[in-house]
Amino acid sequence: MVGMFGFPSKDAWSEVFTNIDRPSNALQGLFVDGLEGLKRGWSQKENYDFEQMHDKELAKKGYYERGNLDRLKYVGFGAANLLADPVNLLGIGLVQKGVKGLSAAKQLATRLKNKKSQLDAGLISKSEYDLVAKDVEFLSKNPQLQKETGTLYHGARTPIDELSPDMISLGSQNLYGTGFYTTTSKGAANSYKRGKDGKLYKIIEKNPDAPSLNLETTPAIFGKDRAFGDMFTDKELRSMSLREAIDEFRYRATEDWTPAHEVIELVDNIFDKAYEQGYKSVTHYGGMLSKSKPHTVKIFLHPATDIKILKETKKRISL
Repeated sequence: MVGMFGFPSKDAWSEVFTNIDRPSNALQGLFVDGLEGLKRGWSQKENYDFEQMHDKELAKKGYYERGNLDRLKYVGFGAANLLADPVNLLGIGLVQKGVKGLSAAKQLATRLKNKKSQLDAGLISKSEYDLVAKDVEFLSKNPQLQKETGTLYHGARTPIDELSPDMISLGSQNLYGTGFYTTTSKGAANSYKRGKDGKLYKIIEKNPDAPSLNLETTPAIFGKDRAFGDMFTDKELRSMSLREAIDEFRYRATEDWTPAHEVIELVDNIFDKAYEQGYKSVTHYGGMLSKSKPHTVKIFLHPATDIKILKETKKRISL
């Protein structure tokens, strides 16, 4: 099937990508679980790794968590996985495009398998892989996050006449730094309108392909030089996500009676670093602290430059 402009449709990408992975996954399944593994691998019910046939628990451990002999096994099985699985030989951009055509569950499984391949090849650290694995587990338990359309909303207490740096305050509600807060949850955005003058706005990104710093999957070591200093050890920073470190940072600051604006200013130093590296926004999951339904939050660091906003009446606001 072909979509607009002659490009493969979503269903076609799904079929192509599944068929590319099917034979190698079935082969790995045969080695791990015999005929049953062959069937499960071919039907894509499970993503297999050669090391699972040797020791399923050992397969979960990274290189530096093992003794010398097991490190050799890590290298050997990693090479076997890379050679047997054609998905590992595809360009990352093609893999990501193919993943978009898969079902939500297969997207998560393929995403994790791709990260495991990167780990085996030494392209990412075990800590980075673990954060992605934790993120995949969270998404699996909250499937609504996978069904989001990507449309962003902002709820404002008063009408917004124009976007400017002055409109962003250091208010204590900005739990994850200063910026223009948006969410994929229309209901969550509506809750911030409050009062008869409140307005709901739809957000249009000027550069939708610009990278967003994911607080859930970025190791906290990213913010060491800008905020955390001697508060955590390097080992702790590598094992925590940026969001987890910021949450712990805020908790300790509360115990020490540190003013909220000082905490936000330190977190902003991390965001400044992100913007310097080309990130236009910061992403995390909302609702986790309030125990409400999780939703994606996207914070734009320089909204006047990077977004436009529309009223729900579809009337565009002049910038």
